Amino acid sequence: MSRVTALCVGDHPDPNFKREGPFRYFDLPTEVRDQILRLLLVRENVALGREKSIRNRFSGWSHEKPMWQLLRVNGQLRAEARAVLFSQRNNTFYFPIGGTLTGVAWWYMLGRPSPHIQAVPPPIRKLDCAFDMRDFEETTFNMFEGTKRDYDDEMAPGDVPFERLPPFERLDLIHDSYRSNMLRVWRGIAEAFCMMKLYLLRLDVSKAHCPLGCCRLVEEAVGFVKDFRHRRRPYPKRIEILGALDHEKGSLKKFIEDRNLIPKDRYFFVDTPGCKCRTDPETCCNA
Repeated sequence: MSRVTALCVGDHPDPNFKREGPFRYFDLPTEVRDQILRLLLVRENVALGREKSIRNRFSGWSHEKPMWQLLRVNGQLRAEARAVLFSQRNNTFYFPIGGTLTGVAWWYMLGRPSPHIQAVPPPIRKLDCAFDMRDFEETTFNMFEGTKRDYDDEMAPGDVPFERLPPFERLDLIHDSYRSNMLRVWRGIAEAFCMMKLYLLRLDVSKAHCPLGCCRLVEEAVGFVKDFRHRRRPYPKRIEILGALDHEKGSLKKFIEDRNLIPKDRYFFVDTPGCKCRTDPETCCNA
């Protein structure tokens, strides 16, 4: 954080350092952008603007006291971020890590205060979305205790108590329980972006692990794209899948096509040779 702050305010430890061009909000590391959103500095015009309809979505919200480092850079970030977000072609937004905007907050982000009111799509045309194991914040102790509690509540007479189960069986129960919780969080993210009218959707699956980190959930994460069809919403013109391992791409391609999840001409593995996205400047990943 201190390094990023130094870059933004021009107080770099290297006296010969020269920053070339603006240090834009969307070029900040994801963790820093996440902190800015988590602190609700968006109540002014970080990424949201000052229009009354937008400002009212956050009226009455409590928020943490921002760290002074963020306050020092926030004025410049607001000005630079606003020009990016409200550009019809070049705006790129992202969903923060850790469930910052969950539940009813998604409806505010989408432009409506509650699910029963008609949505007003936000001015977001390019969206970076990571299905990340960090979206589910839980300690190992809580995982163990939560699974034990659920097991004990459903235990029938004669069942073996949780503490007496073999270690690997206990671990399987913990894994299955929190894998389901992880996918539930990701489904909430997918339900949000399926309400948007996007030109470009980037899905980063580089950290799409289960909460225990023992297996990959790439097919499950990409599978949520089916919500576009189920909700009768238009697919983005281009869907880019980032972070898939080489040995995963073949099975993932088969998974997508067997289930008709995404039209064949609309999804791409951007780290494979021969990307042709520059042929369409409206959806180019480098625009």
